[in-house]
Amino acid sequence: MQEGKRTGKYKNLLKDSFVFLLGSMGTKLIQFLLVPIYTNALSKAEYGNIDLIFTIVQLIMPFTSLVIFDAVLRFGLKKDVERGQVLKDAFAVLAAGSVCMILFTPFIGLYPPIAEWKWFACANVIISMTTGVLFSYLKVKNMNRVYALLSVNQTFMSAVFSILALLVFHQGIKGYLTAGILSHLMTLILLLICGDVYKDVSTALLNKSLLKQMVGFSAPLIITNVSWWVIQSSDKIMVERMLGLEMLGLYSVAAKIPALINVVISVFQQAWGISAIKEYEDSNETSFYDNVFQAFTTFVFGVTILFISIIRLFMKYYVAADYYIAWRYTPLLLMAAAFSATSSYYASMYSALQKSVNNMLTTLTAAVMNIILNFILIKRYGVCGAVTATAVSYFVMSEIRKADVGRYIHIKIYKTYSLNCILLIVQAILVSLAWHTVAVSAATVLLYLFVNQKQIRRIAVDIKHRKRSRWKKK
Repeated sequence: MQEGKRTGKYKNLLKDSFVFLLGSMGTKLIQFLLVPIYTNALSKAEYGNIDLIFTIVQLIMPFTSLVIFDAVLRFGLKKDVERGQVLKDAFAVLAAGSVCMILFTPFIGLYPPIAEWKWFACANVIISMTTGVLFSYLKVKNMNRVYALLSVNQTFMSAVFSILALLVFHQGIKGYLTAGILSHLMTLILLLICGDVYKDVSTALLNKSLLKQMVGFSAPLIITNVSWWVIQSSDKIMVERMLGLEMLGLYSVAAKIPALINVVISVFQQAWGISAIKEYEDSNETSFYDNVFQAFTTFVFGVTILFISIIRLFMKYYVAADYYIAWRYTPLLLMAAAFSATSSYYASMYSALQKSVNNMLTTLTAAVMNIILNFILIKRYGVCGAVTATAVSYFVMSEIRKADVGRYIHIKIYKTYSLNCILLIVQAILVSLAWHTVAVSAATVLLYLFVNQKQIRRIAVDIKHRKRSRWKKK
């Protein structure tokens, strides 16, 4: 009985991961295929300007939303809470946040690079935080397949509108931003219909006590999200200020490749966030946490090492010639993405433990380090300094969270994890320096396979058993 229950937990995690993978892979694949179009249709300065606008949007979102979409997921999965009340309370927060955003928008225009686009940014913030809440609500209702389908649909619509705006009507930045808003609006309508939102909200009452608990949980995450923004995006502002929009355009293109690693991270975090909460609410079996950590990090580090190995050749054919030099910045950003994955694992543990303050403090520490390193390194090393600061900050965050979560739940860290960290760091640095990239990458891949052979063999055997089991059932 216990064995079957344990197996079911892994199956649910894998099933949720697969569903989210389809959604995220579809989304990221469309975005990935559009980069060559964007780099040919937009100048480096225009590309940098667009990225800057969305960077500002990401900074504002935590304040206007109070990160209430995380509270929707956490409290919506509680057994003793009515989910309709959770959503209605979240809508109250969104209404107040939308009013604040409209009032604040004129002040955004004081920043010259986005002054012309401030109302586009306003619309993007309001629509994005609303869709964020509704996407979280789909997870609460276990409508993960609908979640994945609508995620892909939103990106597909954005792609179609962007292509029309850039290649047919030649609208540049304005067309790109309009395309994004239209795709968000259409997705919002579909979310309201598919999630049966009206029925759930109309029958629920505003629960002030629950609202207070939700805000109490999510409010510390404002600092957490802003700290994440500092680590992920503050260097973009600093690159624009110190080096100009063209260098920001190069940085933005370099960051598109690590976005594929972030697919794995987002897929895992969505599925693991649900499983970690359910596990903590149920049996809280530590071996489950151990096994998931080892399998996940082994996979992420392997994929990252592989990407770094081919990045120089890949970028030669992937982007326009003016953007090719961006390959030098990508290995360290890929390394940062791998340590971001480890950090995300522990972020889900914080959510299950309801330790949002710890989540905030660990992220804030890494954010402060990122700003300090950016000031020091960008002046001396340009964009290379910015990516180095990002990589170091993610590594530090990962290590701090590993120690902090260990105070509440003992998660076994295998020796292979430390060896994988060393391999990845050495490879990323040497490839960034263009030091015998082929030889270094080949050696890293071989060493990775040697270090992780037991885990790889275990996964292969598990897949083989699953195939046999399916064959017998047929």
